[in-house]
Amino acid sequence: MEFQMRSRVKKFESLKDINEIVALHNEVWKNSTGIIDLLKKSTDCFVLFNEGSQVIGYAFVEEDKKRRFVELHDLAVSPKCRGRGGGRLLLQSVMRKYPHIKLIARKSDDRLVGFYRSQGFELESVYENYYDVNEDGARMSWRRSVQKEKIMR
Repeated sequence: MEFQMRSRVKKFESLKDINEIVALHNEVWKNSTGIIDLLKKSTDCFVLFNEGSQVIGYAFVEEDKKRRFVELHDLAVSPKCRGRGGGRLLLQSVMRKYPHIKLIARKSDDRLVGFYRSQGFELESVYENYYDVNEDGARMSWRRSVQKEKIMR
């Protein structure tokens, strides 16, 4: 079942939201300290809530105004809620706000790279050993065109 009207994406507004985002990050990334960098560097955060107003996903972006794009640093959905369109809903919220998005995804994760391709992202380059030895990063980008602009309205 996909997320419908009861689930929504919005900016976080309270410390409760931040605490839930940190808890979700720890669940998805196994207590990685990366959440600190996300909170410090990000210029925008989109949060997916379930019908009970609990955080079940987020997307952090950092805007590079000089080069006119945003870097999608992290998009995460609770493992209990995956496969129902939450990641797509978050990504499309970012795409509605920003006309040019770049990201790096684990190249060996065909499901993840396929997800971004299905949303219109294209491979720009590959960073060898980006994640670890023999774990390359796929640099992907998406740019809104006039045609895409009409579709998204």
